[in-house]
Amino acid sequence: MASVYSDVTDLPLNCKSAAERTQRVLDREDSLAELSDSGRRRLTEWEKELEKDTGCRVALVAYRV
Repeated sequence: MASVYSDVTDLPLNCKSAAERTQRVLDREDSLAELSDSGRRRLTEWEKELEKDTGCRVALVAYRV
């Protein structure tokens, strides 16, 4: 199997993109905002309101900017 360089690690070609996607997800997790309990409750309430309005389940995420 061919090996290629990856920022994540040295992996076979068929695993490289999956590993890099995983690394991007992990990098984003580092930028999530730390919310208080009341902040998480408010996000949950907004998700429920949006679900009622749209008929779709919605997930809101808080990132540090």
